[in-house]
Amino acid sequence: MTNNKQQTTNNSYQTQGGTLPLTAPTYVPRQVDEELYQFAAVEHESNRVCSVLAPRQMGKSSLMARTAKRLSDRGSLCVQINLQELGRVTSDESLWYSLLEEICKQVDEAIEENSPIDFTSTLDQVWHTKQDKSAAKRFTSFLTEEILPKIQGKKLIVFLDEIQSLIKWELQDSFIGYIKATSDNLCSRLHGQFKSRRPSRDRSNFRSV
Repeated sequence: MTNNKQQTTNNSYQTQGGTLPLTAPTYVPRQVDEELYQFAAVEHESNRVCSVLAPRQMGKSSLMARTAKRLSDRGSLCVQINLQELGRVTSDESLWYSLLEEICKQVDEAIEENSPIDFTSTLDQVWHTKQDKSAAKRFTSFLTEEILPKIQGKKLIVFLDEIQSLIKWELQDSFIGYIKATSDNLCSRLHGQFKSRRPSRDRSNFRSV
């Protein structure tokens, strides 16, 4: 009986990679947990970008999940996107549309009980009526004109996981160029501390891990 109980206890502490459950007893909070949360939770500042830099299997995805939960609990709208799960991405067009589609789905789910708005249904029509603009500009336009004005003043925070997928798709240059052009703090980097924080205007934030 004792051996079986001990084996069950040991198994509850084991994981084979991936994001730990929010209730996992093996997760050890680190300084970066509080730093990332404080960076994202700042009121009246947005359009900010932060990158969490660390080797693989160091807990970045679990950090993302826990930070998103804390921010959601205080009223922010948090979107978590694993780039590997976007499927086949072959162009700027498919990258920005796929990102926006996932943002719309998760925002719709978050506000479903309180609002009749359906961003997912609106996206396809709006996206294809602005073919004269680049995909990145259509992405920004939909965020600022369709989503942000209709989420009741909430801050929208987007977490991107498995960001190395951009290299496989050969889209890292265009993505980084977009981040530099739209973020006021020019992509703060976090390896234990933050750098380059500046105030901004819109209510959207990006985190990449």
